[in-house]
Amino acid sequence: AGARLMAVRAELEVQIDHHAQRAGRHLEALEAEVRALRQRDHELDATAGNAGLLQEDVEQLVRDISTLRSEAARVDVELRDRVARGEHELRAEVRAAHGLVLELAEQLRMQHRFPSSAIAEQPPELAAPRPLRSAHEAAEQ
Repeated sequence: AGARLMAVRAELEVQIDHHAQRAGRHLEALEAEVRALRQRDHELDATAGNAGLLQEDVEQLVRDISTLRSEAARVDVELRDRVARGEHELRAEVRAAHGLVLELAEQLRMQHRFPSSAIAEQPPELAAPRPLRSAHEAAEQ
C-alpha cells in the first residue's frame, strides 16, 4: 500500500508539473504577444497615432494573462487536494490491512497455543475463531 501511495503521489505530481509547464508556456506566449503589441503600439504612435485599438488589445491580453494565472492556480490546488485525498484513503486502507494482519496473527497464535483436541474441548465461544473483517469494517472501528 505504501508503494501504491507513492505511485499515486508520483502520478499526480507529474500531472501538476505538466499543467504548470503548459500554463508557463501559455504565459510566455501571451507575454510575448503583449511585448509585440506594445512595440507595435509605439510604432503606431510614432507614425499614425492610432493607439486606441492597440490599447484595447493590450488590455485584453492582460486580462487573458490574469485569467490564465488564476486557472493555473485553481488546477494546482485541485491536484494537490486530490493527492491529499488519495494519501488519506491509502493510509486508511493500510491501517485496515494492518488491523486484519494483526487479527489473523492473533488467531493463528491462538490456534497454535491450543492443540486441535483441546480446541474441541473448549466452549464454542473460545474454540471458534472470530470471522475476519473486511478492510472497510476494520477501518471504521
